[in-house]
Amino acid sequence: MIEIKSNNAWRSLESGCDLPEKVQKDFEWVNDIENNDGFFKYRDGWYHIDEFVTTHNLNSELSKWNGYSAQGFGFGVVIRLNQYGDAVQVGRYFCRENFNAV
Repeated sequence: MIEIKSNNAWRSLESGCDLPEKVQKDFEWVNDIENNDGFFKYRDGWYHIDEFVTTHNLNSELSKWNGYSAQGFGFGVVIRLNQYGDAVQVGRYFCRENFNAV
């Protein structure tokens, strides 16, 4: 079972040129960062929508979201884009399955 926690607040996507210079260095892999507007802040970190894997064709609670990014074994961040693609809802997911080895 997967549990997702979110306040469902919409967060505007930010342009790379609006990021603090220190944060921009973390995203050197983004092409044309100055003109790229796929960034958002969640909790204590900055993310780019390209870091998320699509949930299309998943048969789980994650499929109610547009993408996920695993942060460790059994937990991570989920996003849902609005219809215009300029804002996201963000949440955390936790896998509540029992993974005992056989």
